[in-house]
Amino acid sequence: MGSRFLFILLLARFVEPEVVGRYGLLTATIGYSLFFIGLDFYTYSTREILKHERSHWGALLKNQLALTGVLYILFLPFSGLLFSTRTLPAELALWFYLILPLEHINQELNRLLVAISDQLVASVTLFVRHGSWAIGIVILMALDRSSRHLNYLLTAWAMAGGLAAIMSIWRLRRLGLRDWNSRIDWRWIRRGLHICLPLLIATLALRGIFTFDRYLINMFGGLSLVGVYVLFAGIAGSMLAFLDAGLFSFTYPELISAATARHASRFNMQLRRLWQQTAIFSTLYAVISLAILAPLLDKIGKPIYTENMPMYFWLLAANTLNALSMVPHYALYAQHLDRPIIVSHLVSLAAFLPACLLLQFWNRALSVPIALCLSMLVMLLWKTAMLYRHTPVEYLGNTGSA
Repeated sequence: MGSRFLFILLLARFVEPEVVGRYGLLTATIGYSLFFIGLDFYTYSTREILKHERSHWGALLKNQLALTGVLYILFLPFSGLLFSTRTLPAELALWFYLILPLEHINQELNRLLVAISDQLVASVTLFVRHGSWAIGIVILMALDRSSRHLNYLLTAWAMAGGLAAIMSIWRLRRLGLRDWNSRIDWRWIRRGLHICLPLLIATLALRGIFTFDRYLINMFGGLSLVGVYVLFAGIAGSMLAFLDAGLFSFTYPELISAATARHASRFNMQLRRLWQQTAIFSTLYAVISLAILAPLLDKIGKPIYTENMPMYFWLLAANTLNALSMVPHYALYAQHLDRPIIVSHLVSLAAFLPACLLLQFWNRALSVPIALCLSMLVMLLWKTAMLYRHTPVEYLGNTGSA
């Protein structure tokens, strides 16, 4: 995660803001497309895997692979509209179709490794997938000016994704999972779709905010301003990336386990710990990033970033609120209380889009980050209220005083 933090800074130094903006649009579009070929089915399959013995995992994974094949057949033809409508430049089509499946494979395998408490391997492959190539490409750009091109960056991304996939598959093979020869259980898949599709709507609403924001910035200020936004969003967003890799991925399986076992005191302990550690880390990250931001921008040496520094303050606030909202999110998810999560994401999207359109009449550069901050505040308040409304009192204990 540290390498990703440095990567976006050095990328901003080595290439023009327009290139950073183009890269940001591609990554946001790939990230959003992942939900259409994955349907967030892991929200169902993860809980199912944790409820079954390892000897049955092969059958469950085979079912998910069958669904994935169908989704690829359905989605990929429609994705061509991204390029025919010039939502993305046509020269990025090859990279989109190469990187998208690699990201999807790695994402699903990483989630599986985390779910079965193999977090060390999951973290190593995550570094290969997201960190190693970032280090390599910035070193290459520093040594060779001719490599300061988007194609070199995307080549490194694809190669690292392929290596991470091989490592994850190798690890799963060594687990000796069985029951691969069983027939595909389409009834199990349909049951999963019935559960995950409502959650997918919620996810599309939330991730839509973090995808549409770049396109709205492009509409309001052009690719150069998108580049500025991508830099600041990358720095601010690293907070959640650190929390996800170092805290949430270790804690939410424990919450699920405690809720499934109806172990109120263990659930309360994990939830209280999650509130405390998220608040402490978010505060430390905000203080440190604000202290070093100005010197970092001076090193980049491009005035457009310094001129738009207020954008970072709003993005940092938005990401802090988003990080805090993940605590009630995981607590609700662990209890199968999916409806409040769905509603909170829809409400936050409903707050985001009108706020963008209204605020752009006041300040086009800051309209999107301010609207993002407002939507994250709405989401945090909604999820927290729903957590205390729907969770049994004994599960909460004295969490409110933490």
